[in-house]
Amino acid sequence: AGAGPEARGELVTRLQRKDGLGWTWVYARLRPEGPALLAHNFVISEAEAWCLRQQLAAEAPPGPPEPFGPGLDFPGGDLGPGLELPVGA
Repeated sequence: AGAGPEARGELVTRLQRKDGLGWTWVYARLRPEGPALLAHNFVISEAEAWCLRQQLAAEAPPGPPEPFGPGLDFPGGDLGPGLELPVGA
């Protein structure tokens, strides 16, 4: 947001449920709105998260890649119990 009023941002993140038993993927589009940051958030599927992460990584400026925690690398990453990405998704 420090890049000026025309700055924009996108991110894909995985949020853990309050009960700790599951996860929800969220895609957010960000833009400055006065002194605040306005975010439009969308709940997405695991397959959509994988596709969006690939797309955003391809559009990222050159530089060192962001490190991902265990289980967040796709495909074939350990997504936790019952959270395997289907083949061909």
